Amino acid sequence: MVKKIVSVITVVLLIFNYSYATINYSDIQQHWSREYVYWGTGEITLFNGYEDGTFRPDQSITIAEYLSILNRILYLQHIHSISSVKNQDMDMPYKDIKKGHWAYEDITEIIHYIDNYSTTSIKFQDIFSIPQLRPDEFITRYEASLLARAITTPPIKVLDTTPKDIPEDMNFYREIKELMSNNIIFGYGDGTFGLENNITRGEAATIIKRIYEDLGFVKKDLLKPPSVNITKNQKSSLLFQMEATDSPQNHLDVEFIEAITALEYMDFIGFIPYEERHLYDVTPIDTLWQLKNQHYYNVIGTNYYIIKYDKELGIERKIELIKEAFLHYGTISEQRVEGMYSFLQSSKKYVPLQELITMTGEAFNAANDSHTKWEIGIFLTEGYLKQDRTKETIAVYEELLKDHKEIETKTELIANYGYLVYQMEGQEKAVSSLYNQWEKLKRHKEYSLYKKDIDYLLVGMMKQMIIKP
Repeated sequence: MVKKIVSVITVVLLIFNYSYATINYSDIQQHWSREYVYWGTGEITLFNGYEDGTFRPDQSITIAEYLSILNRILYLQHIHSISSVKNQDMDMPYKDIKKGHWAYEDITEIIHYIDNYSTTSIKFQDIFSIPQLRPDEFITRYEASLLARAITTPPIKVLDTTPKDIPEDMNFYREIKELMSNNIIFGYGDGTFGLENNITRGEAATIIKRIYEDLGFVKKDLLKPPSVNITKNQKSSLLFQMEATDSPQNHLDVEFIEAITALEYMDFIGFIPYEERHLYDVTPIDTLWQLKNQHYYNVIGTNYYIIKYDKELGIERKIELIKEAFLHYGTISEQRVEGMYSFLQSSKKYVPLQELITMTGEAFNAANDSHTKWEIGIFLTEGYLKQDRTKETIAVYEELLKDHKEIETKTELIANYGYLVYQMEGQEKAVSSLYNQWEKLKRHKEYSLYKKDIDYLLVGMMKQMIIKP
């Protein structure tokens, strides 16, 4: 048995070492395209090396090879599915590519995709004139660039400058600028682009990886109605007004916490076991009412838990306690109230929506603590959206974005804000607003930690807005 296990391990190790060796190309260790070649031959198998252990990154690539790889990228990113392109009744317009050619299916599929789904005006025959495709000839940088632009997303902003050998009256001048603006291809160090130069295998691996990453921005729908994860920013389940540590009512805080602990324990198991009664407040509801009679400062928290747990309380009395809590908040709006969102959510059960939104709006305008303002603001936007009051919702988001510091939540707020602007004011205004917020977010001290996720969401939203205005 031991010998068998050792043999299996040995085989696995040999396979692993062999796999690793097959992509340890001897001629790319110091080559500028090394990272991209390893990606295209290892992480995603799109290119193959040669039997002598080389990749030959400076060797040219053929038109058929490049087209085949582009088509596989569309599948890998789920841009087109088998059902949408297979069995297309398309007559091959090129006389020099017949069924039986190793790249025939890939070529027919990429032609169909570019001619029907490109975000540009480029058609396949604009790049390769009928009737000759020349599949086994080397592809030029101009041809490869137009193909790349035909299947990629539009840039958010277009560069003002272009290489000196690209004239403004050239066909698809803007599309080349767009591709460069998307950081998918660049010119040479001498300021030229080299339109007629052949694309090398190293250049192709680099361009293909960037195309793959760009298509990730449209892999799934990012233009969705707003939602904010409110719970991840709530530090405690207790609804507790934050007071100074030397408050004369600190001893009442202890009574409040013990009452709430007992209520939540009973809510969980149904009762307090006799042998554990010495550990808990056995009359927690009475304690909360006593706290009210002692003018305990945590009015919002006390009222919330009385409303939640006092089964003898009628609806009218609950509404009175809710309104009392709102009035109290007007006197302490500079202080933090942890869990304000929970209080507002529970209030929906008893107070008519319009009346609750009015009171919540007043509390939002009065709030000076950024965290409490955020909790109130999120609830307020939810109420506005139920009433189709998009303009007011946008205004709340704009106010929240001035103060909120936590970067993940701020990113959600920006995304929601951008979506609503897009719905109300259209693509141009939304993209401009999102771009400005994105630029501000880049200055956040934690931006580098979340850069990948932030850029994917915000850049993806902007690109999708541009594609389908």
